[in-house]
Amino acid sequence: MKHLSRTLTAAALAAAPALFAAGPAVITVDASKVVAPVNELGFGNNIEAADGRGIFSEPADAKTFNVNGVKYGQGFWDPDKNAPNPVTTGLAKTLRMGMMRYPGGCLAHNYNWTHAVGPLSERSDWKFGIDQFMELCRKMNWEPLFTLTDYALPAEELPQHLANLVEYLNAPATPEHPWAMKRAEWGHKEPYGVKYFELGNETDHGSHKTNPRRSYTPEQYIKYATDSIKAIRKVDPTVKLGLVTVPGNGTDWNCDWNRKVIAGAGALTDFLVIHFYGPGIGGQDADTALRRVLAYPDQLTLRMKQYRDLTKELAGKELPLAITEYNIGGSGNDPFPVRFTYLAGLMNADLMRLWQQPENKVEFANYWHILNGWWGAYRSNDADGKITERKATLPFFEVWGKYRGTEIVASSVAGNPRVTAAAGPGLMPSIGDVYSAGTKIGEQTSFKFNFTGFNRSDIVPRSTGRNSLEFTLNNAKGNCYTIFSRINRPKNLPNGESLAITLSFEMRFVPDKKGEVPQATMGLGLCDPRGWDKTMSAAAFTHASLSDQWTKVSKSFTTLSDADGSDMLLRFEEAKAPVSGKLEFRDIKAELGGGEKFPAYPAIATFATKSADGKSLYLLVFNKDPDNAVNAEIELKNFKTASGESIQLYQEKVEATDYFSGLAGTVTVKDGKFSATYPKHSLTAYEFKLQ
Repeated sequence: MKHLSRTLTAAALAAAPALFAAGPAVITVDASKVVAPVNELGFGNNIEAADGRGIFSEPADAKTFNVNGVKYGQGFWDPDKNAPNPVTTGLAKTLRMGMMRYPGGCLAHNYNWTHAVGPLSERSDWKFGIDQFMELCRKMNWEPLFTLTDYALPAEELPQHLANLVEYLNAPATPEHPWAMKRAEWGHKEPYGVKYFELGNETDHGSHKTNPRRSYTPEQYIKYATDSIKAIRKVDPTVKLGLVTVPGNGTDWNCDWNRKVIAGAGALTDFLVIHFYGPGIGGQDADTALRRVLAYPDQLTLRMKQYRDLTKELAGKELPLAITEYNIGGSGNDPFPVRFTYLAGLMNADLMRLWQQPENKVEFANYWHILNGWWGAYRSNDADGKITERKATLPFFEVWGKYRGTEIVASSVAGNPRVTAAAGPGLMPSIGDVYSAGTKIGEQTSFKFNFTGFNRSDIVPRSTGRNSLEFTLNNAKGNCYTIFSRINRPKNLPNGESLAITLSFEMRFVPDKKGEVPQATMGLGLCDPRGWDKTMSAAAFTHASLSDQWTKVSKSFTTLSDADGSDMLLRFEEAKAPVSGKLEFRDIKAELGGGEKFPAYPAIATFATKSADGKSLYLLVFNKDPDNAVNAEIELKNFKTASGESIQLYQEKVEATDYFSGLAGTVTVKDGKFSATYPKHSLTAYEFKLQ
C-alpha cells in the first residue's frame, strides 16, 4: 500500500486519490454465520408534538403557536377522525421504523405532560397528546421513547411531576395510583408499559428563550436526575432511564459536563444519551461537504467506544448508547439546504449501518427527523393529510426498509481500497495506516489582549492580568462575538496537522443588582481566524445561568489542518433583557498539541442480513470513495441462488435535494458468485431468493 506523506496540506489531502490494492475488491457473504439479530430499535425516529413557544421562533409570551405538532402529530395524525393519517403513516410503514421519540427534542424543555392528556373536548388544539401518541405507536409497531422535561416546572417539583407521568403510563388503574385511574377514566384502562425514558434533552444548553430562562450546572443536573430516578423507580422499577450528554459531532466526548454527570448519576441509569450532528459542513461547497460526510461515520466507531469507556471509568459500569438524535452537521440553506441532500441521505444511511454493529453497543438510535418540520425527508399538508413533497434523503430510508432481514450475517471485504480525507469541523484527517491520539506540545498561560474591536459602549473590556480579564456590561443587549486575542499555531507542529486546543478558565458574573440572574448566555469562544462563515470551525465555552461564584470551564477544540491557530473571542448572546454587571475571567490556559489522526478509511462498506425463514438474503454495499468507482467480485456462501434484484442509489450532483428513484436491476449468480461495479459515492442493495 502506498504511504502518503504526513505533511500533506489540507488541499492536497482532499485531492489525494484512493489507495488501491491490485485487482477488484472481494466481498464475501456467509449466510450460515449469524452475527446478531437486527436491532429494529436502531431504525428509530423523532416526532415534534409540543408547544414551541420560547423554544424556537415563537416568543414565550405569544398567545398562539404552531399547532402542527400538538394537533396533527406533525402530520402523522388526523384530528378529525382521531386516528393515524393513513397517507403519511402508509409511507412510514414502508420505512419500517422501529421506535419513535416524543415529544420532540428541545420542545421537551417546556413540555408539561398534563396538558397532553384528558378529554379531547377540554384540550383546545392539543388533539394529539400522550394517548394518541401511544395509539400511533401501537398501530405502527413503534417502541415509544419519552423525553422527560428538564425545565417545564421549578426544579424541586420535577421529580414528582415525572413520576406522575410514569404512573399515568405504566401503573395499574387502582386507587393508590390516581393518575392511572384518570387514564382509565379517559378510556385507557390497561397500562401502556412504556420502557424507555431519557432524563431531559440537551439539558446543558438551557431552556432556550423560555421565561425565565434557566440552565443547570452539571451539579444541578445530577440532582435533577438522581431525584427523578428515585421518584420514578418508586412507581415502576422496571423502566430504563437515560443520562443526557452534551450534543455535537462526538469530538467533545470528554468534556466537563459529561465527566461530571456520568460520575454523579451514571451508576443509577441504564443508558447514555448521545446526539451526533456532524461533520460541520455548513457554508461549504458540495465537493468539500461530500468528502467530509463520507469519512465521518468510520470515525464515530471510536467516538462511541470513548463514550462507553468513559462510563466504565466514571460510573463503574459500561452503559449502552442511545443515539436519540443524529443527522448531518448543517441545518442552513447556504449554499444549499444540506439537510435534504443526496449526500446527507448517503451519510445517514451509513450511520444506520454503524448502529447495527453489535460491538458499538447501540441500544437504539433515532434519526432527526422524517416528517415535516425543518428537517423532514417528506412533507404533508395539514388540511387534507396528503404528501406534498419528498426529498433526496427519503430513498435511503426506503432502501433500508425494503432490503433488510431479521438476522445479521457475516460479510467481509478483501482488497478494499482506502480513501484519504482532510480534517473538518468534527472530523480528523484520515491518512496513513494507523490511528494517532495526537501529541502534546505545550501550553499557553499568557495572552496578548487587543480590544480595538470593541466599539460599543454597553460592553467594555479590561485586562486584569496576563491571563485574566473582565467585561463591564452596561445594559448590554443582543449578541457580541468580538475577537480580542489569538492562539498561534506552534512552529513545531508539522504542516497538514490539526492543532488541538484544550481551553480552561474560571468565570463569574457579578450583577449590578444583587441576586439578579442574567438572561443571557456568556463566555468565551475559539474560532478559525478565517471566520465562521468561511470555515464553520469554532467552539463555544459558555454558560447560560452564571452566578457570582467562580465556575470552572474546560473544553477541547481542534482546528482545521490548514488553520493558522485560533482566535479567542467574547461570546455574549441570546440576551432576553438588558444585562448589567461585571463578567470576569481568570486563570485562562490553553493546552496545545497535535490533533488526532485516523487511518485512511475503507471505500467499501457492507451489511448483510437474512429473513427469519432463511429464504431471503439481503446485501447493502456502500462505495464511500468520492472520486472512483470500485470493481468487486461478490461471493455468496451457504445460500443457493441463481439471481437477485438490485436497486442502486446514485446522484452525480450530490447537493441535489429532489426525490429520485434508484436504478433497478437484476444480477445473475453463477456458482455463488457475480461481479459488479459500484459507482463513486453510492449505495447498492440486493435481495436474493433461496432456490
